[in-house]
Amino acid sequence: MKVDLTGKTAIVCGASKGMGFASAKALAVSGANVTILARNNDELKRAEQELIRECASKILTVQCDLSRFEDIKNAFDEAINTFGSVEILVNNTGGPKPGRLDTLSDEDWKSAFESLFLSVVRMTRLSVPIMRQNKFGRIINITSILAKSPSEGMGLSNAIRAAILGFSKTLSREVAKDGITVNSLCPGAIATSRLENLIKLDAKEEKISPEKMRNRIESGIPSGFIATPDDFANAVLFLASPESRYVNGTVIQIDGGEYKGLI
Repeated sequence: MKVDLTGKTAIVCGASKGMGFASAKALAVSGANVTILARNNDELKRAEQELIRECASKILTVQCDLSRFEDIKNAFDEAINTFGSVEILVNNTGGPKPGRLDTLSDEDWKSAFESLFLSVVRMTRLSVPIMRQNKFGRIINITSILAKSPSEGMGLSNAIRAAILGFSKTLSREVAKDGITVNSLCPGAIATSRLENLIKLDAKEEKISPEKMRNRIESGIPSGFIATPDDFANAVLFLASPESRYVNGTVIQIDGGEYKGLI
């Protein structure tokens, strides 16, 4: 299926690298004008240049700390002032630090809640009124497989990403009559810098090489490999398309079959 997003506009959060960047690229290549947000301005500019080389769509970059409402509001306003509308919102934020109960402070929890959960609520709350006017909207929340299958030592991500699933399901029913769909994607092992850092940490803890740890991860995936960000972005592209109009309120694992549950 060829997806044509010509005339559509998208905001992609956490889009300077990894799954966010791959998602922005997939949308832009398919014709959407895209606003990409991230904290690191140098990485944003590198992402912008690559997108400009690969597609004819218009690209706007806005430096944005997603844990700050002021930054989110400024980024949203810039996107609307530039493109006039938003039809596609991809909420994506880098994962919080690993840690167990006795190593995580109240500040750690507050920081993770602000950056992961409230960023989704805030950006969505700004976008929905415009999507309602257009009678079209695609909200795609990138969480983690940890939201469905919690892992030891990842308490911040386990808890807060699961909360995003609850928010997404609730919202999907509230806005469906307006032509807006809300879906969540739960990536498993995707070749990002975060995964590489986690591999190194786990390898150090178990006193094995990162390569052996990576092989262990791959051996637990039925598909037998760690996906690329582009593999993941294909799912984002479908959910952003007009053709996905009857897919709403879903939680989809992108994990090569690693998750063992039925629901």
